[in-house]
Amino acid sequence: MNNVKNAPQMGTLWMAATTLGDMRDIPLRSLEVLRDCPFLIFEEDKQARQFLKAAGVQRQWMRYTEQREAFTLEELEMELRAGRDAVYMSDQGTPGLADPGRDLVEVAIRIGARLRVVPGPSSLTATISVCPIDCRRFQFAGFAPRDEEDREAFLVQHLDHPWPAVFFDTPYRMKHFFETLAKVLKGSERKVFVGVDISGEKEAFWWDIAENLLKKVALLEERQNYVVIVQGNGRELIKTKSALPGKSFAGPKPKNREDRSQAAQQKLRNKTPRKPGSRR
Repeated sequence: MNNVKNAPQMGTLWMAATTLGDMRDIPLRSLEVLRDCPFLIFEEDKQARQFLKAAGVQRQWMRYTEQREAFTLEELEMELRAGRDAVYMSDQGTPGLADPGRDLVEVAIRIGARLRVVPGPSSLTATISVCPIDCRRFQFAGFAPRDEEDREAFLVQHLDHPWPAVFFDTPYRMKHFFETLAKVLKGSERKVFVGVDISGEKEAFWWDIAENLLKKVALLEERQNYVVIVQGNGRELIKTKSALPGKSFAGPKPKNREDRSQAAQQKLRNKTPRKPGSRR
């Protein structure tokens, strides 16, 4: 019993938001947490130096990337068990959506440490806020596969859906992503919305069919971070009125299931989204 009473209280793991490009967007509380937490974890060294400079902090940090560095996880567990707080900041935005932050969260939950979050910028919500597509319901597909064949199958799967699909990918694969997207949607009138370098110096928003967007990408002098939102296939699961807040709705009427694996890509090309009706 004495050992339990004298055991140090678990530390807290902070998941702190950063910025999407403009350092003025970083939450003030994230800077405070950086100053107060003894154990710092970042996704990349370059961004770590920028964030620490903004916080006025000169201290060592640990790096944790998608390669799942086991040593960092072990150190985090040791620090939390010793009662010391830790903070993780990803390269951009709010951690956890499409970065290795969830591995750190799993450690904290497993040992019973406290979790805290500093909310802030998110490229997903930032893009939706200026997107002309109705995104009250959407599917988040995340990062597309690197291999071209796998990427094509991935896009076909996620685009055969009534709701808009949101995609991420890395800047250096930007041209490859839009080549595959244009291939999958060739002949389709489905529109695509793209947020480029959100909150950065070269921020831009594009709204066009995939083939035309590929031409825009080819003209870029350098690749940028981006978010892609593609219109749904036009087969709404629910009517617009029933989608309003506070309204209940019934799901789609049952249909005979069929194997669409071979014809999926052709169907994507042939289907165009329904034109929205007039609003009263």
